[in-house]
Amino acid sequence: MGNIKSKEYLSLILIFVIAIYFAFLRNTIKTMQKTKLITIRKQKGFSQQQLADYLCMNVSSYNRREKGISHIKPDEWLKLAELLEVSVDEIYEADARYHINCKDQSIGINTGTQKVYTVPKALLDSQQKYIEMLEAKIKKLEED
Repeated sequence: MGNIKSKEYLSLILIFVIAIYFAFLRNTIKTMQKTKLITIRKQKGFSQQQLADYLCMNVSSYNRREKGISHIKPDEWLKLAELLEVSVDEIYEADARYHINCKDQSIGINTGTQKVYTVPKALLDSQQKYIEMLEAKIKKLEED
């Protein structure tokens, strides 16, 4: 009887950890702001709207790129450097995080909006290891 409760307890813990993990992904946006780009843009006297127009996108899309929410493509880095009259190295900052695409659905509506959440790799790795450890404990309890 105690063994069954242990299995149920570990299963509940695993479900709880996974639920918390996905709630974190849904509700947290961790970004890597492009501070070099922002600083040079402001120094050169450009607005976000002007850079957005130059890249043929709306200002909201450009803003997401500066905030690190959306990825800046290589050709966009080149165009930005050209407009700002600097080398790409002076404005470029790599994306050091994973992007996870999640589709959110409102209740009763079949069309969803896609949101991009960025999560530090270290957090993903630690959560994955914790989930694997809990799964191993459950498997061991099932074998006993």
